[in-house]
Amino acid sequence: MSYDTVLELVGEFGRYQKRSLFLVTLLCCPHGIQVLLTVFTMASTDFRCAVPGLENDTYEIQNEFHQRLINESIPFNEREGKYAECDVYAAWNVSGVSSPPSATGNDRLVTECTSWVYSQEIFTSTYVTQLNLVCGRQILSTHVNMLGMAGLMFGSVVGGLMGDRFGRKAAMLVFIFLHAIGGFCLALVTSVVHLLILRFLECAVGFAFFMIGFTWCMELLGPAKRAMAGMLTMVGWVIGMFLITLMAYFVRDWWTLQLIMSSPTILFLSYYWLIPESPRWLLSKGRVEEAGKIIFNMAVANGAASSLDKEQISSLCEHSVASEAETTDLSQAGSSNVRRIFKSRVMVMRLLILCLNWAVCSMVYYGLTLNVGAIIEGDLFMNFLIVTCMELAAYILCIVALDWAGRKLLYCSCLLLSGCACLATAVPFLIGTDVVWVNVVLSNVGKFGVTVCFAVVYVFTVEVLPTVVRNSGLGGCSFMGRIGSIISPFIANFNFIIGGKLGKVLPLLIFGGSAVIAGFLSLLLPETKGKRLPGTIEEAETFDHDPCLCLALVGQGGDEDRVNEFGFGLSGDVGMFEE
Repeated sequence: MSYDTVLELVGEFGRYQKRSLFLVTLLCCPHGIQVLLTVFTMASTDFRCAVPGLENDTYEIQNEFHQRLINESIPFNEREGKYAECDVYAAWNVSGVSSPPSATGNDRLVTECTSWVYSQEIFTSTYVTQLNLVCGRQILSTHVNMLGMAGLMFGSVVGGLMGDRFGRKAAMLVFIFLHAIGGFCLALVTSVVHLLILRFLECAVGFAFFMIGFTWCMELLGPAKRAMAGMLTMVGWVIGMFLITLMAYFVRDWWTLQLIMSSPTILFLSYYWLIPESPRWLLSKGRVEEAGKIIFNMAVANGAASSLDKEQISSLCEHSVASEAETTDLSQAGSSNVRRIFKSRVMVMRLLILCLNWAVCSMVYYGLTLNVGAIIEGDLFMNFLIVTCMELAAYILCIVALDWAGRKLLYCSCLLLSGCACLATAVPFLIGTDVVWVNVVLSNVGKFGVTVCFAVVYVFTVEVLPTVVRNSGLGGCSFMGRIGSIISPFIANFNFIIGGKLGKVLPLLIFGGSAVIAGFLSLLLPETKGKRLPGTIEEAETFDHDPCLCLALVGQGGDEDRVNEFGFGLSGDVGMFEE
């Protein structure tokens, strides 16, 4: 008897599981907050070079004398209508001078400035103003976000290892504690090196405890409810986004905002008393008695204790241990399946498409979310609020339509919608108009579409891959996804490198083009709605109406009868693919 059968007897989605799902949904909040908080704590603001030698210089002009000092020491860019951000006139310093000499024109030598003053109209301070991440140091802001994405990749590996080695509960609590400490340390940053290191570690431990918590919850749920529950947990991410928007609107300095948003993480240490260890992990370690007590409590909470007593549950657990052992032996005996899958043209093609789609979804999602202030014009707070609403709407659509529309139709249509919306942002640029709301609407449509895809691709990947390589395949695809998220800040940084309208639209063009290509390639994947999960590579190869299968057969010189066996004719769909 398998563990899933035990869950069906005690209730696979009763009161106990609903409570667990609620706790994991809350657990997603602090992780999402720390990943996305840099939208505000690292927000760009207007700035210019400081007047050399003027210690109390400010961005706002104080009086006529201050205006004369600025005019004499800093070049004025007539085309952009503002003072230079990175250059000052050479060989002049206001220190010790009662009045500035008269201006000598635009032929004066200029040199790079080493100090700046910043506008406080929107934010009183950010990491950018604190650490002077401007001009030649602007690329460091991109490195901060890049290391955050690298932290997600590292956290997924370390979290999985620690959760398997020391148990879900113990590892999760350790990472929650580290996350709280890291959040407070980020409010005390005094150098770029500290910021880079802490950003990497904070994102790593945050994703580690969320992933472990997610696994813990999934191990308490029956198979029929896991896909739906996976979508619901992401609502916690959206709650975190709403909290960021609210607090950032009222708190405009980075260190106070960082402290406030890091404080709630401490409350999650209460999970030491609120959650038990995963019974499935306990059974895998042979700790039957402990697992039996937890499962009995689950049966009591779900109202199934009247039909099952402790002795019966203990017996079921022992049978489950035996079943899990058999599964483990089969898995170890079939470790060569990871190599065998690369001998199948169908599976290789399918894995390549999935990996590309993971990379594109992650790149576009984080590119549009973390860089909302850089590539989407308009009010930062309103734009982020719209992005958050789009995210919530996307998860609602997934919950409602995933089983109704099917995985393939929902995924492909939303990814193509996202890509076309991002590409359409080039239209106002090409026709010479500058309508901010058009850019905002189109970029948020793109965000909505890719959010749906990012949620669906998890389910799609699990259902497409066979059991013998499902875990390895999902890990490989997730790894490719993190690579996409790592390069997304550099694509968004084109706005600062190129500048102007082209700099604004180029990142969206790259995101949109990638999404369209990935969307069309995903049409080659099979529909998995209502299909039994494939157990072996051979079963996975024979999905009904699988274009990848037909392409492989044609490429191997398969005859018309064999191709028609799977629902295609060489004169029809496959003929189209051959061309």
